[in-house]
Amino acid sequence: MVYPKSTRLIGLPAAIFLVLFFNGCLEQRDEGPPVTTINNPPSGAVVHGQVPILVSAWDEKKVETIRLFIDGQEALSANSDNMNYLWNTDPIADNEDHHITAYAIDDDGNIGPSAITTVRLFAPATGDPLPPAVAVQNPLDNQTVSGLVNIAVGVNRDENNPIDSVAFYIDGVHKFRDTQFPYIYTWDTQNLVNGSQHTIFAIAYDRIGFNVSSSVITVTISSAVIGNITAPVVQIANPINQQTVSGLVSVVTQVENIQYNPVDSVVFVIDGFRKFRDTQFPYIYEWDVSNLPNGSRHTIFSVAYDREGFNVSSGVINVTVSSNVIPDVTPPTVNIVFPAPGANNIFSVSALNSITVVADAQDDMGVDSVAFYIDGIFKGSDSTPLYQYVWNFSGYATGIDHTIYVRAFDTSGNVGAAFLAVRLDP
Repeated sequence: MVYPKSTRLIGLPAAIFLVLFFNGCLEQRDEGPPVTTINNPPSGAVVHGQVPILVSAWDEKKVETIRLFIDGQEALSANSDNMNYLWNTDPIADNEDHHITAYAIDDDGNIGPSAITTVRLFAPATGDPLPPAVAVQNPLDNQTVSGLVNIAVGVNRDENNPIDSVAFYIDGVHKFRDTQFPYIYTWDTQNLVNGSQHTIFAIAYDRIGFNVSSSVITVTISSAVIGNITAPVVQIANPINQQTVSGLVSVVTQVENIQYNPVDSVVFVIDGFRKFRDTQFPYIYEWDVSNLPNGSRHTIFSVAYDREGFNVSSGVINVTVSSNVIPDVTPPTVNIVFPAPGANNIFSVSALNSITVVADAQDDMGVDSVAFYIDGIFKGSDSTPLYQYVWNFSGYATGIDHTIYVRAFDTSGNVGAAFLAVRLDP
């Protein structure tokens, strides 16, 4: 085929121009709005105090902004694909439900909403089960860390309210959930950038339904080598791992590699709690286990602080206590006396404004208290036998069944329970 002269001169360059033009100007197709997720707290949680709200978003192009709303009011906006917001619920704790939602916006203006997370803010009242108090015991805020770092979380709680688990978060990312006391996570910092800063916090979940967070701490990473000085090496010399101990136990920490870098102090951490700081060699803590339950297991580790700023943990060892203290593991027995089990428990709200729920509880070591719940919601507790709660029918629906649930606590924290269904009629 013979082309006209003008076509032969401009056809090929024009085609190249068009290809280059469209390759450079056509943008990647936007497949839709971002996917937005509230990672914490979980919907349905009962929260108290400082609550970390963690939001992440994903888009095939780029997330420009995340906007966080609590009860319809904007709490924070961040130009990022993730967000960490510490929500202080103390001033508004009202035993009511509150709603959290987030919206991510991509660089094309598409908006992706999260699912709505509903939580209940807990306001403690006399007789209420207490939520746990949570604190990161090691490392401490603003410390410099290196190598393998034992993050230890201490949880102070009502003995009648066992902890279900503790979750560890680093830089807002969930790293580990520990379901066994004590609560420790070993964090490997060896590949992190020297001088970089990182945040740590923990969330404790108890069996009542509380979801309580520690304060957020910040640590700085130090390389294992500063100039020609290397970090100390720390280990527990006594007792040894899996040993059985009794009486007064000398916990001995051995610190090596310190000829050019003296140690400033050694901190002893037992069951996740900082127990003692020794500033003099040899580093020893006298631990009295005589009052601990026979057969109970405990963890020990130490942290050495040197004068160059290193904060180095030993490995974690486990020991078993041998003592004359026999643990109480038998729960109390509890029975609902009124309304009577097996009876036709139907109450007319037009004839009665309320009834007195009566429970009887027994325990070989002594009953501490009995808690009363209506339809699963805690209403009050009594520490005097027979244990009673006056249930006012106001506000409860008629024509349906309602549940009475009682929990008896003994002095060792063991729990016994009983429940009963009753019907309210007009």
